[in-house]
Amino acid sequence: EEMRKKWSSPMYVFFKPDASILEVNGRRAHIFHCANTGCKRTVQRYLDTSDATSTGNLCKHIIECWSQEALDAAKACQTLKAARPCFEQYRRSGDIHVAFGSRQNSSQLDIHKYRYLRYVCSAVIVRWVTHNMRPFNIVEDDRFHELMKTGQLEYKLPSAMTVGHDVCCVFLGTREHIRKMLKEFDGDLNFATDAWTSPN
Repeated sequence: EEMRKKWSSPMYVFFKPDASILEVNGRRAHIFHCANTGCKRTVQRYLDTSDATSTGNLCKHIIECWSQEALDAAKACQTLKAARPCFEQYRRSGDIHVAFGSRQNSSQLDIHKYRYLRYVCSAVIVRWVTHNMRPFNIVEDDRFHELMKTGQLEYKLPSAMTVGHDVCCVFLGTREHIRKMLKEFDGDLNFATDAWTSPN
């Protein structure tokens, strides 16, 4: 607790306040836990050295995990208290839309803004069958037609073949959009598939 009071460097803002004290190969060391979202890395600093208060190892991790820009911003603040805003500004949110610089639902179709239009109907059906994993031929079900045409007999519904074609077009467009996003992303990307929880 007494040592923590001396940690006034702005570098500490990127680590959890409760550092651990452990013995590593017979030597006592402070173990600092990174406070960034999703990071489980720790940084150790031995207490029996002449530079026991050095933040050099902390800075190395900040550059790797938070960015050089975050480190420079914290250094400019000079004190731990003044560096608090840097933590929120540079912390990973865990939101993929933020990571790629896009807003969630920025291009989502708002059906309440449109009267009935065939392309709006097609877009909504494509979203429905893909998000809910429905078969394309569900649009040819008699009860579905009865439900959709209640009070509006002029309502024209696409065939299963048309829905399949529309889904294919959306897939190709989405694939190209994602390809462009990945190509323009400045940084490393890691991909993993959870085969246990993903639908078959």
